[in-house]
Amino acid sequence: MAMHSEVFGAASDEDAEAAIDRGPNAHGIPGVVETGGLTSMEMDLLHSTLTGRRFEEILRSSGGELIATGGDNGPWVERIRHELTDLLTGLTDEQVADAGPRWAAHDDLAGADPVDVTALLAALVELARTTRAGGQQLYLWNAM
Repeated sequence: MAMHSEVFGAASDEDAEAAIDRGPNAHGIPGVVETGGLTSMEMDLLHSTLTGRRFEEILRSSGGELIATGGDNGPWVERIRHELTDLLTGLTDEQVADAGPRWAAHDDLAGADPVDVTALLAALVELARTTRAGGQQLYLWNAM
């Protein structure tokens, strides 16, 4: 069974949690970035790629908590680390073009097309900018 993922902005954990049943896109939340199989692990790998910090160090840092779950098989809503959102908002087109293939090269993303991963990163950058401009935070919704 394939995982479906949606990255979205919300004003609070409570607002983000309200979208758990059907997902943010089905709830009409604007600007949702939809993709398959994007989990908090891949987001932490992106964080590591952008900062040069070890993946394990990112995992130990605070801010990426699970805020709602529909059970063992999901759906789930997680807060994306504030630091990662800040990093995304500041990326230039050239940095996106550089970081996308490096993110795709991680063993855990084996088989991912660097062009697709770079396009996803560009979409996440745009969403992060819009979300922050609106005073919101980024969240990740996943369902099987």
